[in-house]
Amino acid sequence: MWHHEFQMKSCARKNFMHGLVGEVKTMRTTGSCKSSLFRVFTLIELLVVIAIIAVLASMLLPALNKARNSAKTAACINNLRTLNQAQAFYTNDFNEWIVPGRIQGWGSEWFRMLSGNQTYCKGSVEYVKYDINKTTGPFVCPAAVTGFKDHAAPYYANTHFGINFRLSGSSGQSSALYNKIRKTSALTTPSKAMLLGDLIRTDQFRVDYSNYCAYRHGVEDPRPIIATGAATPTPTTNGRSNFLFMDGHVAGFTGREVLSPEIFSSSAGFDPNNGLSL
Repeated sequence: MWHHEFQMKSCARKNFMHGLVGEVKTMRTTGSCKSSLFRVFTLIELLVVIAIIAVLASMLLPALNKARNSAKTAACINNLRTLNQAQAFYTNDFNEWIVPGRIQGWGSEWFRMLSGNQTYCKGSVEYVKYDINKTTGPFVCPAAVTGFKDHAAPYYANTHFGINFRLSGSSGQSSALYNKIRKTSALTTPSKAMLLGDLIRTDQFRVDYSNYCAYRHGVEDPRPIIATGAATPTPTTNGRSNFLFMDGHVAGFTGREVLSPEIFSSSAGFDPNNGLSL
């Protein structure tokens, strides 16, 4: 009896294997196995995927640009704060005098005096690094369109920042206001006395006029950088210009805000009659 059962099981296995082989042959013939395992995307499905990627990219790119611009603004603010520290060291070493915009001719500008890179006043301390042929260090605004290189267009001739001549004074000026250097004792409200700001004129190192300022943070300044001559009118866009004040804080203002007398008036934060004529 057991022999009979063994034969029946053996026969069943043969029938099962025969049926399985038959199914495989059928699938090979009809291609049903291949179509189920290797499904191909249709053209419409590919277009849908591409459209989804394009929508996601359009949503992400503005956010990435905003983050990049914010990083540039933050770096600009940090550089202005570094220059504030250099100015404080200069003031401490030179009997409370605020660094002048310029004390004689070419070679004695404020950025050279803070870096020890100057023709006049030999022996001054290098408070900050300055290389006129390299766009690195605290004299740089990362949001500026071009770098700076000593009087080589279209680069900035000196630095991306300018100084307020009304406060710092400069030699060779016809106005008594501009022709005076001052000590910190001349400050009446340091938080309103602007010292440095973003510059758009490549041939200058001063920002005592609102249209000399570069409004390049948040929104790009619509004006081209200006090599020589008078700057174009102050823009009324939402772009901001960063300013360093004598109390050490940095703030950004639009062109509309800068046109107010709080920043560029002749007595903003200091006594205009308190100073030494050059």
